[in-house]
Amino acid sequence: MGVVKVSMEREDNDSKNNRYKECYYAGGSSEYISCLNPDKKPLHDVMGFKRELNGIIMDIALQWYVDGYSDTMLGYANGIRTNDGGTHIDGVKASITRTLNNFAKQSKVFKDEDITFSGEHVREGLTCVVSVIVPNPEFEGRTQTALALKRVREVIRSNSVSTPCTISEKLTNCSSEKPGMY
Repeated sequence: MGVVKVSMEREDNDSKNNRYKECYYAGGSSEYISCLNPDKKPLHDVMGFKRELNGIIMDIALQWYVDGYSDTMLGYANGIRTNDGGTHIDGVKASITRTLNNFAKQSKVFKDEDITFSGEHVREGLTCVVSVIVPNPEFEGRTQTALALKRVREVIRSNSVSTPCTISEKLTNCSSEKPGMY
């Protein structure tokens, strides 16, 4: 696989002053995410990665902040902003939740094995940008605001040896490099 260049565009609309601004992030998701929350206190450096699996190119970056309670999940499919999310966002959410619950069980964070974190709880303070390039994308509705390919969700959240999960790998590596982070 050669070098993958993914570009991000952000629109800053100011309807009061009738201004429109478009920003270009040549570094892809990692560069974009570092510019999204300039006034927040990050818990760690941006975790970003690019990978191609089964013909799907993924560029994913995430960062948790100590001073946030909600999550920000921004999705792009073939350069189109998917305001309503879609299967690529669902796959990332599922992978993050599963990985952190597995980590909590292995670390014996919970005394009762039946207790798990909910997706909402693990994503508190998270900012995440997910960009995928997919051959023959399918979107929900005419406005193309949500990606509708189940195979994208499965590739992103898979955890088998043949298709290693990039999110799981990244979170696991981060926890081993910085044991006190979680």
